[in-house]
Amino acid sequence: MRIQLSEENRPDRRIMGFMMTAAEKCVSDAGLDPSLTEISLSVVSEEEIHELNRNFRETDRVTDVLSFPQYASLDEIGNQEVILLGDVVICDTVARRQAEQYGHSYEREFVYLFVHSVLHLLGYDHMEPEEKKEMRAKEEEVMSYIGLQRGFTPAEDFTAEEESAASSDPMTGRELPQEETESPEETDYRELMDFARSAVENSYAPYSGFHVGAALLTADGSVYTGVNVENASYGASICAERSAVAAAVSDGCREFEAIAVYSPDGDASPCGICRQVLMEFGDNIRVVTCEESGELDVCELSSLLPKGFVL
Repeated sequence: MRIQLSEENRPDRRIMGFMMTAAEKCVSDAGLDPSLTEISLSVVSEEEIHELNRNFRETDRVTDVLSFPQYASLDEIGNQEVILLGDVVICDTVARRQAEQYGHSYEREFVYLFVHSVLHLLGYDHMEPEEKKEMRAKEEEVMSYIGLQRGFTPAEDFTAEEESAASSDPMTGRELPQEETESPEETDYRELMDFARSAVENSYAPYSGFHVGAALLTADGSVYTGVNVENASYGASICAERSAVAAAVSDGCREFEAIAVYSPDGDASPCGICRQVLMEFGDNIRVVTCEESGELDVCELSSLLPKGFVL
């Protein structure tokens, strides 16, 4: 397995070890020979990834990672001395912000983005619910395999003895030290936002043209989605957030952890009525919204509705 790197912004030795081990597993599980496989990796600035996203995906915003597969299908790969799977582009500053936002290490976030992108190169996708489920399961399988599962806390600083005891090959990652804690699993708000993005396709907004999807995470880990449903009598319209709450309550759920709100038509945040409806079930519910840059903003409901009405 070979990962081609640009000279600028190279990941450190420890992260490279994790990446190499992860890439070898992904490639092997796909039925390819890691010794013949090559991936190109570039670590870029927000400005650079914004430009790439605009030019190649016609999406005018910053993102965290981009994938450029060499093959539309692995069936296209014939007998080759070297199999160049494609290019991975990661924005380092976005990765650092997301790591802080999601409450896990920078190592885990950076390597997760790499694994996510490599799986795209191998034909995985997350546009459809079943595809998304399969891809998420594979991501977590690979991350657990390399020891960067959720709840992982990195050894931030090696001692000289630990570093010298690690593999002399900086690309293998076989003996790099790592440790785990028993800290609780962090909530993956990015995945919750993906549910909201998928739901928005069913939005009914013929009057405003502003489509909204919401995904509500319950205390037991279930996710209920909702969309805005407009009506010619505007007062009869229902917002996506209340739609999701109604679905959850109708199924017997009363304890909610977080709600993600998304619109492809602009910034979306719960309106006053939706905030009050959510307040009925607790003022500490996390509200997750998506900024124009693609980054997630997470806050507690109490900060959006101070002194909300309760009985």
